[in-house]
Amino acid sequence: MFGRLRRLYRMPAPPRVLVVDDHPIVLEGVRNALAPLPATVEVAIDPETAISMLEEREFDLAILDISFRNSNLTGYDILRSCRRAHPHLPVLMASVFDDEWIQDAAWREGASGFISKGKADSVWREAARALLGGGTSFHFLPRKKARSQGLTPTELEVAHCWQMG
Repeated sequence: MFGRLRRLYRMPAPPRVLVVDDHPIVLEGVRNALAPLPATVEVAIDPETAISMLEEREFDLAILDISFRNSNLTGYDILRSCRRAHPHLPVLMASVFDDEWIQDAAWREGASGFISKGKADSVWREAARALLGGGTSFHFLPRKKARSQGLTPTELEVAHCWQMG
């Protein structure tokens, strides 16, 4: 019935958010943090599934963990794939580390924001709202290195190893 009313009154569909993390408890926590938003939240537990979902469906926001235990792919790999298919999709990178260096790497790779997994639910909602509204959400000011330079393969490997350490 609600779908019929939506079509009759041309109500916009709620934003679709994809959350990607290899820890089910984190996925549930992020889903709960975003529950007060008028959004549909879908989840993926590995990079391969996330890339497939991004190729098959349209999303309004992607929230990506940076590292995955059982995959050779990283959140940066998902981000790059996402940029090829959906260059304007806002992407919020997430990490257990609240570190300026990792946040800077996310910015240089083309993310729209960065959030530490330890932040309160309200901070997650604020970040999601900011990105869905066309803004950004970084807790540190990104360094002045040009975004177009990106990370070198060595920098990415160091970031991945440091994240896993």
